[in-house]
Amino acid sequence: MVNDTNRKTIVNLSMLVLCLLLISLASIDPYLSFLSIVAVVPMVLIGMEANPVFSLSAALLISALAFLLGGLQFALATCLMYVLPGLVSGIFIANESFVSVDRVRFKIRLQKGDDIYKFASLKMFLLSVAFFAVGLLAYTAILKYYLNLDLVKNLQIDINTVLDLYKKKT
Repeated sequence: MVNDTNRKTIVNLSMLVLCLLLISLASIDPYLSFLSIVAVVPMVLIGMEANPVFSLSAALLISALAFLLGGLQFALATCLMYVLPGLVSGIFIANESFVSVDRVRFKIRLQKGDDIYKFASLKMFLLSVAFFAVGLLAYTAILKYYLNLDLVKNLQIDINTVLDLYKKKT
């Protein structure tokens, strides 16, 4: 039991370090910003395996690092669109249980040797997509109403500019 606890601690800390590294690299260079999306995977694993205090501390640490390295807008994007939805998805996946015909709750796990593998259903996948959509909507709303930056309007202006350039060229 002690060995299993030490192993989980090492895995959680390594996932936190990996997540911090990915966010750091994403904030340094705009070409590496796709690494913010990749940082979701360690965050889901932290949410699945770690206790709530470690999970929330990790989310706060990652958000603080994003703020220090990339500023407020990068921190909001990282926190609302990647870190928090990943964390909540991991918690929901870890606590998912199914109900049998006899109304008995059970979890699907596969034990192979000393390792236990957990499975997530399609319902959890769709719920995770909804968490990320809510995070994206919250990010857009905060940018529009608190920072006075309208992403949709700016995107429309950019699309019209590209279309005008295309029309002039042909």
